[in-house]
Amino acid sequence: MTEAGVWQQLDYTAGLPLRRTRKRLAITLIAITVAAMGLVVVFRSGVITPRVGWPRRSAGWGAEHGPGHLAIGLPVENQGLIPVTIVGIGQNLPGFELEPPQAGLFPVTLQPGQQIELRVAYRVTDCAAFPRLSVIPVQIQRSWGTQTGRVEFDGLQHLSCQTPLDQG
Repeated sequence: MTEAGVWQQLDYTAGLPLRRTRKRLAITLIAITVAAMGLVVVFRSGVITPRVGWPRRSAGWGAEHGPGHLAIGLPVENQGLIPVTIVGIGQNLPGFELEPPQAGLFPVTLQPGQQIELRVAYRVTDCAAFPRLSVIPVQIQRSWGTQTGRVEFDGLQHLSCQTPLDQG
C-alpha cells in the first residue's frame, strides 16, 4: 500500500481547488471584466451622463461686453455617442443676471460629433461680484427629465467689468 504523502507527490493537483471550481472562478473574473468595460463604454457614450463640451477643433470663443452687458458666443460639441437635445444654457451668477435666450433657439438637437455656437447673455448688476467664469452649465433634455452638463473653457480673465453706473 502507498501512503497519502506519496500520492500527493505523484498527483500535482492534490490540495488544489477542483477543476470545476477553477472554471467557475475564471468565468466569474471574465464576467466582471466585461461588465466593467461595459460600464466604461456606457459612461463615455453619453447614455447616463451628457457628454457635451468644448469642441476639440475649436478656434475659440467670442465675447461682447459693454456697460451693464456681457454676451458669450460659446462653441458646444456633443462628445457622446448618442444625440443630445439642449434646452437651455447658463445660470444666474453673483453680480450677473442671465438674460432670456434668443427666441426659437431652444431646443436644439446635436448629433454625435456635431457642434453649435450658443450665445449666453448676462446683465451685469454688481462688478464687485464679477466671477471668473470657467464653466457654463448646459441643460439637456432626457427621457427621464432634464440633466445639466458642463462646458469648460478658459474663462473671462481678460475682460473688464463695467455696470452702466461705472460709465458716468
